[in-house]
Amino acid sequence: MSKYSEKIKGFFGAHSLLIVFIFAILAVLSMSVYTRSLVNYFVHTSERNVKDKLRVTSIMLASMVTAEELNSYRAPEDVKRPEYQALRQKLMVFAEESNILYAFYLRVEGDKVQYIVDNDTDEETRVGIDTPQEELSDNPEMLPALKGVVGLSELGVYAKGWDGLISAYAPIFDSKGNVAALSGVDINDEEMVKMHTLERWLWFLEIISVIIVFGCGAYGFTKYRREASAAKSANAAKSRFLSRMSHEIRTPMNAVLGMSDLAAMNYGKPQGLEYIAYIKQAGNNLLTIINDILDLSAVESGKLRIMSAPYGLASILGDVLAIIRIRIHEKRDLKLIIEVDPDIPSIIIGDETRVREILLNLLSNAVKYTMKGFIRFVVQCKREEAETIQLIFQVEDTGVGIKPKELQNLFTEFSRGDDKYTSNIEGTGLGLSITRLLCRAMGGDVKVESKFGTGSKFTALIRQQYTSDCAPIGAFDDKASASIETMPTGFIAPDFRVLIVDDVATNLKVAEGLLAPFCIKTDLCQSGMEAVELVQEKEYDLVLMDHMMPEMDGFEVVAAIRALGGRFAKLPIVAQTANVVVGMKELFLKNGFDDYLPKPIETRSLNDLIERWAPPEKRIYADRRIMSDRRAMAENGVSSDRRASNDRRASRDQGTPSESPASIFYGIEGLDVAKGIATTGGTDSAYGEVLKLYCRDVSKRTEFLNLSYAEKDIKGFITHVHALKSASAAIGAMALSEDAKTLEDAGVRGDLALIRENIEGFRDRLGSMAERIAAAIVLATEQAPGARSEETSDKRSDQSFAAVLPAILKLKEALETEDVGAADRLLEELTAAPLDAIAKEAISSASDFVLTSEFGEATDVITNLLKGREDQ
Repeated sequence: MSKYSEKIKGFFGAHSLLIVFIFAILAVLSMSVYTRSLVNYFVHTSERNVKDKLRVTSIMLASMVTAEELNSYRAPEDVKRPEYQALRQKLMVFAEESNILYAFYLRVEGDKVQYIVDNDTDEETRVGIDTPQEELSDNPEMLPALKGVVGLSELGVYAKGWDGLISAYAPIFDSKGNVAALSGVDINDEEMVKMHTLERWLWFLEIISVIIVFGCGAYGFTKYRREASAAKSANAAKSRFLSRMSHEIRTPMNAVLGMSDLAAMNYGKPQGLEYIAYIKQAGNNLLTIINDILDLSAVESGKLRIMSAPYGLASILGDVLAIIRIRIHEKRDLKLIIEVDPDIPSIIIGDETRVREILLNLLSNAVKYTMKGFIRFVVQCKREEAETIQLIFQVEDTGVGIKPKELQNLFTEFSRGDDKYTSNIEGTGLGLSITRLLCRAMGGDVKVESKFGTGSKFTALIRQQYTSDCAPIGAFDDKASASIETMPTGFIAPDFRVLIVDDVATNLKVAEGLLAPFCIKTDLCQSGMEAVELVQEKEYDLVLMDHMMPEMDGFEVVAAIRALGGRFAKLPIVAQTANVVVGMKELFLKNGFDDYLPKPIETRSLNDLIERWAPPEKRIYADRRIMSDRRAMAENGVSSDRRASNDRRASRDQGTPSESPASIFYGIEGLDVAKGIATTGGTDSAYGEVLKLYCRDVSKRTEFLNLSYAEKDIKGFITHVHALKSASAAIGAMALSEDAKTLEDAGVRGDLALIRENIEGFRDRLGSMAERIAAAIVLATEQAPGARSEETSDKRSDQSFAAVLPAILKLKEALETEDVGAADRLLEELTAAPLDAIAKEAISSASDFVLTSEFGEATDVITNLLKGREDQ
């Protein structure tokens, strides 16, 4: 019920002004109609009362005289008779008492009538026997009286010569029952006419008033809607800008910083540290630019602060190119050409941050709009006055180019190219306008040359200072400018126990790897029911809970845990979700969660989360201990509570994807290996393990996805496609993740037509990706050292199977009782044993299942291995 009430409240809130306007118009119309009907009622009632009065008065007048008496007055001289004068006097009294204007009698003679007498004393206007006869046809209102009923003239129908009167005529019968004469009464209809005229004018004024009110209201409402729409559009443009900018800059920034942290924790190689230095420095520089760009008031007002301090141009160029190379790496057919004038002074005096911002805007723009070909970056200088130099930056590309009609708006804020060609390209529409503004603030400008379909060339000019004794930059090497930073130590929490709940094994592996630097004890589970059981069996300090899971989603699991009462009511539970729209965090907190962690998980966000929830008594601040432990993790690829398991996996899989270079996966189209490594733990071994789990997830999820779609189980469909979305994003298959998001959104909206249109293509692309990853894993295995001698090794290991049989039997028992410590120890021992390929594969599969807490599946693997040996 609350759901519908919220929708109703939302509707009225969004359309309150329209509703008020409609009610106001209806009120005015209702009042006008009511007033009209009320006036009409009074006017017609008054008219009816007047007619009734005239009707009664004419009948009374007819009863005051007989037909025989009236017939006695025929000659003109009869008017002088006392009886005639008495009759006139009688009429005068009657008219005064009855409050009428005229009272008179008429004689009917064939088709004519003859006035006999009236109450008028004015000789010029009175009627009588000496008045000429009139035709009945000229007085149609008298005809009903000839038939024995009272006749009335209608309002506005007047007798000739007597305009402004309304009359009533009653029959006077003779002794034989024939109509011999008529009695007539008149009343002035001026008041009645005024009332009718007033009524018509009032109706006219009401119509005019309604039109005015409606017109003014409509104008005001339209103006308000127009202004509201303009404000909404402006706000939407601002929101789009912030959204684009957040996605365009913050995401790579967090990815770069997170990748550097993870790489620093898991790498000990010199080239790894060099790579870290590039990314770390680039991320910090990018963060500085974000802070400047977000200060929109300074940009819009033109109050830019241009600093002046010495800086190394080579360092800036190296930082910028480090970022750009990462972006170019995603495009196989794109080449970066760098040309730097060796005579440029090595030390420049100016605003280092603004120069870096200009270069990043120009180069990033080129990368975004160029799919293949080249990007040429040229840096030149022109010496001007003493110790003043003009730096010339040229960025030429073979991208989509710019249409001539769009060139004039190219540097307008929030302006972008034709949506037909740029809709799939991220960007804020603010970069070029900021670039021109910065260049002009530093005594230069930006020029552009472009041909649509061929490419563009941007030339940025700025003036900087230098010292005359400064050495030239010489031959530029963009890889020599980065510096290595020492990774932060922070703290470790070996007694801090975390339960990670996610139905996607890939996501479990990623979360576990990212928590490894804290030496945290982690347990993994893939269902809500299992999570409820585990929190009752063990005392956890924190639970990381996925939102969308089959059977029980995150909300239901949290409700079930909270319902246990006691310590479970205060158990910290953190929501993990890829749904990061506005308001989601508040929704999770409202429904029992204590915190919120968006997917894909960023290292900084996870570190902040642990900082918030790890209690002081479980933290160990000891630099030597931390560095030693992290160094061990970097060397062995260990993961917190699973260090022994990962050690044996590393030795077991020597030459498999967990130890092989990740470069073997770079050839897979649509797979961003660098992003996948960053998201899954920062090492090749961790990435190889996650890819292995991903292939298994795809196989399982595709089957469920097909079943849910066939049975029109929309909830199940959404759950499985959501899992595929987050898993694909975790390994760097961003296009597949976006495809899954499209299907998920369609499922939420109930858009079955869109699902039908896209589901088959999505399944094909998903299956193709899994097949290519699996093929790469096989290839990595074949290329691994010692693979060729596997057959000989297998023969030797057959002889030793009997020696390890007791350990295998103990392992089966440990798996059945879910004794993780014993299982890890036995798996480590068996991994090092010289077994044949079948036994090795069984131990490897069991190890993977134990990693994801699937003890039943691990038990089945060992049982089948033992059964196979018995059959032999």
